[in-house]
Amino acid sequence: ALPYVVEEQIAEDIHHQHLTLGDKLSSGLYQVSVISRETFQPFFDVFTSTNQKIEHVTADAALLGISDTDYVACMDSEHILFKNVDGSVVRLSSHNFSMYLDALLDSDLENQKESEPKTLKFFLKEKEKQNNAIFLAELEQKSGLKIQYEQHQLGSAFELLCESWYQNADHGVNLCQGDFQT
Repeated sequence: ALPYVVEEQIAEDIHHQHLTLGDKLSSGLYQVSVISRETFQPFFDVFTSTNQKIEHVTADAALLGISDTDYVACMDSEHILFKNVDGSVVRLSSHNFSMYLDALLDSDLENQKESEPKTLKFFLKEKEKQNNAIFLAELEQKSGLKIQYEQHQLGSAFELLCESWYQNADHGVNLCQGDFQT
């Protein structure tokens, strides 16, 4: 039944997607993860070839801790890992992030009664902040958005996600369901 519920929200052929059901949110809705079967299969094959017990596989951005903010993002080389307070996550090219954020802010403004600005906690290293000053300045100009920078000293976004795994209870929707159950 899940494919029929989300089919209208997915731009690609639903039969080529792996859908997994997560927890029920306070809004009464359920978290759903969607990943291309073609994309996930090679990762799953690597995981299972280790002969180790695999209990949980999740989207990288799902590990970002979110508290006291509407959105959280992390710069990872040329990509942005992004998580919304509703649990939705995405990894996208930094070149597309501004447009994605515009669409999200427009959607949130339409559904929002009060005019409080949305807050974005942005994790990045000092060097990333310096190297992306123009990109970040563009984000700061967005109406209805307040950015809080959180500089980390870890070696990579991967290390930040590992730390988040241990500090946060929300580990995202487990992709090891259905055809990919271990």
